[in-house]
Amino acid sequence: MIDSVRQFVELPASPAQQALWVIDRFGGEAASYAVPCALRIEGAFDPVAAEYAFERLVLRHEPLRTCFRWHEGKLTQLVAEPAAGERVPLDWAVLPVPVAEWEERARAEAARAFELERGPLLRVRLLVADGPEQLLVLCAHHIVVDGTSYAVLLREFAALYNARLAGTELELPEPELQYGDYAQWQLDRLTEEVIAADLAHWRERLADAPVLELVTDRPRPARQSHRGEAYRFPLGPELSAELAEFAQEEQVTLFAVLLALYQTLLGRYSRAAEVCVGVTVSGRSTPQLQETVGMFVNLVVFRVSTADDPSLSTLAARTQAEFLDGVEHAALPFSWLVERLSPERDLSRNPLFQTAFGLDRSLTEGVRLTGAELRQVDLYLGIAKFDLALTVHEEGGELSAVLEYDSELFDRAAMVRLAGHYRELAAAAVREPGRPLGHLDAVPAAERLEQVEQWNASGGAELRHGTIAAAFEHWAAATPEAPAVLQVDGPTVGYRELNERANRLAHRLRALGIGPELTVGILVPPTVEQVVAVLGTVKAGGVYVPLVPGDPRERLRRVARGAALEAVVTVSALAGRFDYEGAPVVVVLDEPEELRPGVDEVWPCSDPSPAALPDNLAYVLHTSGTTGVPKGIGVSHRAVLHRVHSESNPGLEPGATSLLVAPLSFDGAVWEYWSTLLSGGTMVLPDPALPFPEVLRGALTRHRIDRLVLMPAQLQLALDTMPELVGRSPQLITGGDVLPPYLAGRAVAGLPAGGVMLQTYGPTECTVFATVEPLTAVDETRATVPIGYPAPDATTYVLDEHYALVPVGVPGELWLGGPGVARGYLGRPGLTADRFVPDPFGAPGGRLYRTGDLVRQLPDGKLDFIGRIDSQVKVRGYRIETAEVESVLRRHPQVRAALVVAREDLPGGRGLVGYVVADPGAAPEQELRELLAAALPGYMHPAALVRLDAIPITGNGKADRRALPAPEFGGQAGVEEAPKTATEVQLLAVWTELLGVEGLGRHDKFFDVGGNSMLLVSLHGRLTELLPEVPLALVELFEYTTCAELATVLDRRRSGASAQAGDAYDL
Repeated sequence: MIDSVRQFVELPASPAQQALWVIDRFGGEAASYAVPCALRIEGAFDPVAAEYAFERLVLRHEPLRTCFRWHEGKLTQLVAEPAAGERVPLDWAVLPVPVAEWEERARAEAARAFELERGPLLRVRLLVADGPEQLLVLCAHHIVVDGTSYAVLLREFAALYNARLAGTELELPEPELQYGDYAQWQLDRLTEEVIAADLAHWRERLADAPVLELVTDRPRPARQSHRGEAYRFPLGPELSAELAEFAQEEQVTLFAVLLALYQTLLGRYSRAAEVCVGVTVSGRSTPQLQETVGMFVNLVVFRVSTADDPSLSTLAARTQAEFLDGVEHAALPFSWLVERLSPERDLSRNPLFQTAFGLDRSLTEGVRLTGAELRQVDLYLGIAKFDLALTVHEEGGELSAVLEYDSELFDRAAMVRLAGHYRELAAAAVREPGRPLGHLDAVPAAERLEQVEQWNASGGAELRHGTIAAAFEHWAAATPEAPAVLQVDGPTVGYRELNERANRLAHRLRALGIGPELTVGILVPPTVEQVVAVLGTVKAGGVYVPLVPGDPRERLRRVARGAALEAVVTVSALAGRFDYEGAPVVVVLDEPEELRPGVDEVWPCSDPSPAALPDNLAYVLHTSGTTGVPKGIGVSHRAVLHRVHSESNPGLEPGATSLLVAPLSFDGAVWEYWSTLLSGGTMVLPDPALPFPEVLRGALTRHRIDRLVLMPAQLQLALDTMPELVGRSPQLITGGDVLPPYLAGRAVAGLPAGGVMLQTYGPTECTVFATVEPLTAVDETRATVPIGYPAPDATTYVLDEHYALVPVGVPGELWLGGPGVARGYLGRPGLTADRFVPDPFGAPGGRLYRTGDLVRQLPDGKLDFIGRIDSQVKVRGYRIETAEVESVLRRHPQVRAALVVAREDLPGGRGLVGYVVADPGAAPEQELRELLAAALPGYMHPAALVRLDAIPITGNGKADRRALPAPEFGGQAGVEEAPKTATEVQLLAVWTELLGVEGLGRHDKFFDVGGNSMLLVSLHGRLTELLPEVPLALVELFEYTTCAELATVLDRRRSGASAQAGDAYDL
C-alpha cells in the first residue's frame, strides 16, 4: 500500500496497537493476530457489486487503509488518502475453488502474514464453484479491527451491496469519529493521575494472583508455540433456555452466569479457590464510537474467589459485581498494566492470566442480502493465544461454545471431556441454584458408570488357600525338592527343608504362647534364617513384624511397645538390642543347642495344626508418622493371598527365580517373598554385606534372575552401571516412586525379546500395590507415565474434598478399595477411622483407604499420578513437577543420573536445586543451563546445580533426599554489580542510553529498571544494526533480561561465527 505517490496522514498509534505491533515483531505463530470472518452465501451473489461495496467501506473507515511506521522509538499510524478518482487500496480476489477445498483454502488465505509497515491490512476473498453457493472470506489484522468492527462492516456492506443491486447510490452517514480520533483521545486521557489510580486498583486486586496450574498431558515447553486446536460443542436448546431464564430471575447477565460456571470448573481442574480469567472489554464507551471501526478492546483480568463454596446464585452476582468493577478500571491498557506490575517474565505462558472467556453474538444478526442468505462459518486458524479459552456463541436464543486449547499441552480427548463437564456443571447448577457449587455432581451418568463399574471390573481369583502357611505348605508337599531359597555364595534350601526348619520354629513359638493376633518381631539380616523366622511365625499363627537391624535402640523400643511384641526372633549378633527390662521374649535362631531353654524338648519338623484364619493379621509394617511415632499397618492373610494369587497379577511360574532386593521392613519385600514362595518359585537372597548396586551385580552375574523388582532410583542406577545385566531379566517390575518417562523408555528398550515391564503403584496400606501398568512402548514426550488400571480385586476412585467422584481428567484424591486394603493402624483407632472408611460404591462391608495422593483419570480410564496432596513442590507460586526438570537434565549424554528437589536454605528463599551425576569434567554447567533454557520455562530452572558421585539411596531403595548436600554459592546474587567483560560494559552503555537510568548493574533486569516492550523493540533494533552477523530474535530479549545473560549469549554466538573466539563485540 505504501508507495511514493500516495499521500498519508500520520496519526498516533493507540496502546493496543503498540502492543500488537510488538507481538508482530516476534514473528512465527505468536504473531498471528489475524481476525478471520467466513460467510457462506446461498443464492445469487454479484461479485462486482460486492467489490464496489468493500471499496466504499475501505474509503469510509480509515483503519482499513492504514499501515504503521516505526521511527526513532515511536509507532504511528499512516492513513492512506486516495486522490480524487484514485481507487482505494482493496486486496480483493475472486478464486475458483472446489467446494471440498473451501475450508482449507480459506484457512490458508486467512493465515497469510500481514506486513504492518506496508498494508493493506484487510483481505477479501470470494471462493466460487459450480452451484448456488459461495464462500466470502474476510481477514484483517487485529491491529485495525475487533469483533464489533466486523458487525459494523457487515451491516454497512449489506446496505451498500443491496443498493448497488437496485441501481441506486447509497450515501451512508459519515462516522462521527474515526479510530485515529479515539487513539489520540485515549492517549490524552491516560494522564499520570488516571494511570496511578487504575494501577493502584489492579495492584491490589492482582496481588499474589495465582497461576493457573492445569495438569497437562505433555510437559510445558520453555516458550509457547501458540499451536492450537479447537473443539466446538452445543449447550443445547433446553440448557440454553434454562441459563437465560436463570440469569433473568437472578437479575444478572448471561455473561456473568457463564463466566461463573467456567471459573468453577477451572477451579475443580486446578484444585484452586481462585482462578484469574482474561476477558476482552470494549473501549467503545460513548455512542459516537459504536459505529467506528478499529481495535477498541482491552483485556481485563477477573479474579473471583470460590473459597466459601458459593452457590451459582451467589457466584454469578459476585462475578457481575467484579465485572462492573473491572470495567470501571479498564482504561489502563493491559500491556501497560503488565509492564507496570512487572510479573516474573515467563515465555511459557501468558502474564497475569492463562485462560480467557468470552460471550459473542452472531455477526450476521440483522444482515440481509438481496437474493441470498448469509450464514457465518467457523474458521479456526490453529492458533492458541492462551493455554485455554472458552467462547460461548449466542444465536437465535441457543448457545454453543468453542474451546480453544494449546495442543502442545493438552490432548483433544481431555478437552472433549472438559467441555462435557462444563455442560454437566451448568445443567446441575441451574437446576439447584441455591446449592453450593462444590457439592454439585458434574459427572455425566455414562462417565460415572465407567468410573464405578467398567474401570473397576477386573475381578479376581477365588482363593485356593486360607492362609500364607497353608499356601506354602501346598508347595512344600507338591515340590519338596524344588529350590525355595538360594543364597548368593551360599547353600540352596529346598521347599521341604525350608518347611521343616520353619515348622521347628513355629512349634517353639507356640510353646511361648504365640498364636493369632500376637506379634513377633523379626530382627534378622536377609539370609535363610530370615525366611525361616518369617515362615515360622506365620505357621505358628502369629503376626510377623519386621525390625531394622540398623535402627537406633530407642526406635526399636518404640516399635516393640507400639506393636505389643510378644517375642523377637533374631540372631546372636543382634540379640543384645532387646536386653532391657520389660523387653519381649528373645528367640535366638543360631544359639547353641546347650544354651537353649527346654533343650530336652525336641521341636518337631511336622506342620503345626492350623491356627490363623484368613482375616487374622499376617504382618505389621511400620512407616514414619507425622508425630515421630511409627505407624504400624496391619495386613491380613486374605489381603496377601488376594494380591499374590489373582490371575492377572505379575506372579512367577514354578521354578522361576526372583531376587530379593527390598528389605523385609519395606512392603516391596511382601511381594518378593510371597509371590515367589507361594508360587513354587525360587527366591534369591543377596549378599547382605554388599551395598546397592554391587549387590545387584553380584546376583545377576552368578545367577539367572527371571524377575527383578526395583525402585525407580535403583533402576536408574542399575541401567547406568550394568544395563546389559539388567536386560537379561525377562520380567522387570518397578514402583514405589515416580517413574520418569525417559527412564521407563530406556528400561523398556533394554528388555530381552518377549520381556515385560510393569509399573505398579500402591501404599503399604493396600498390600504392596493397587494398580498395574504394563509398559510396552513409552511416549517420552508425555509429562508422566500412567500408573495404570486397578489390580485384580482392587478398586480405585478419584474423589474431591466432599468425597464425591470427580470428572475424568479432574485431579482428586485417590481412594483404594478391595480385599487388599489393610485392617488399619495397630493400636490407633482414631487414625484408622480417619483413613479407612466404608465404601459407598461397593458391596456392603467394603472399605476404602484414602491415600493422600493426587491423581487424575485419563480418558481411557488409566490413572495418572500427580503427587502428594500435602507436599506439592511450589516455587514462587508455580507448581513444579521435579521429574520434568530431571528428565531434561538427563538428556545430556554425559549425565548418568539427576535429581531435583526444592530447598528452603537458598539465599533467595525457597528454590530448586539440581543434583547431577556425571564424570569429572563432563557435562559443564553452561551446557546443562542451555538444555534447561531450551526446554523449560525460567521458573523451572534450578537455582543451583550440584555434582555428586552418586545419588544417595535409602535402605528402601528410594532416593535419600535428606542426605543431599546444600549447594555452595560463591557470593550473593546482586552484590557484584559492576560489568565484568567489555561486552557487558558496552551493553550497559546502550541500556543507559535507552532507559535514561544511570548506575545500572550487570544483574539488573531490563523490566525492573524501567524497560518496557516498546523500549525492548528499540534495543533489538540497536543490536541488529550493530551486530548484523549475529542472530538474535526479539523474543530472546524477554529470556535474557540482564546484561550479564545477554552478553554471555552474544559472546558465545560471536565466538562460533568468528575466528577471533572470545572477542567482545565492538558496539
